Amino acid sequence: MSRKYNSFLKLLPLICVLFTSLFLTPVHVQAKTRLNVVTFNIRWYGLGGDFSGTGSEYRDPSIREFITTYLSNADLILFEEIVDVRRFYNNVIRDFMNCITYDHPSSKHQHVVLCYKKDFKFIKEPDDKNYALESVAFNSDRYRPALHGILVHQSGRALAHVIGLHLKAYPEKTDVRLQQTAILAKRLNELGNRLPVIVLGDMNSHSPSENGQYKNDYELMQDVFDRNHAGVMRVPNNYPTFRNDQQQHILDHVWVSYGVSVPQKPWVFKACWDQRRTVQTRASSRNYENLAYYNRYVSDHCPLAMTLLLP
Repeated sequence: MSRKYNSFLKLLPLICVLFTSLFLTPVHVQAKTRLNVVTFNIRWYGLGGDFSGTGSEYRDPSIREFITTYLSNADLILFEEIVDVRRFYNNVIRDFMNCITYDHPSSKHQHVVLCYKKDFKFIKEPDDKNYALESVAFNSDRYRPALHGILVHQSGRALAHVIGLHLKAYPEKTDVRLQQTAILAKRLNELGNRLPVIVLGDMNSHSPSENGQYKNDYELMQDVFDRNHAGVMRVPNNYPTFRNDQQQHILDHVWVSYGVSVPQKPWVFKACWDQRRTVQTRASSRNYENLAYYNRYVSDHCPLAMTLLLP
């Protein structure tokens, strides 16, 4: 037997150990964080769903029941059009979520409000003294500021930058919405890429037949993000998120940074899109799938919900 072969036999046990270490030992990869997010516009909450309302808000029990029935697994819900924030917190959401918003001088301001399960907290961005991103409102009380901050797990781990929006309404105001989008894109560049980003809310996006443009507003917004290298992509959703007895639109959206995955199709409550099963009858028919009842006792928007996997 050759001397080389004897040397190989002596090394064989070591080779087997190395093989086992390299190929059979499990590789530990940090699991992605699963986060259930929702954006939900509740029409003129605090005024009974009507700008001219006197503050008689009769929808508290039905809105609370709707949220607890259909959105109970949400970790984070961004609400829009919340005029009476204190009432909303005390009468609707306080038992199962904490909430953050900003101050505004107008008594009829439609606040953007972020609510989140008590496993989380929401902290200010280190370069800001409050939760309002006033630049999106052109530093004016005429428009709605964005709400921004960092979502943190109770363990202390920072999860994501979150930016909540309610952009300028009306189909013909695409130019204003795109200006707001450009301001937001600049802000996203300032944040860097240490944490993922979630941008969500009522974007008031309209189709070419309504806005007079060559694309839908949300496509034009994506173009602005891309030109400014903002690093976010819209989560596809083709279901209308707004509907009444006259019209329906896809107004509400979520954008996420690259690296955030969406394992399932987004969910929109069927009152806004399932015309086959939605019964448009008298509002006295107590059924949230009945569009007339839903519009009167909840909203003209339906929640857009999805699961995100954060890196």
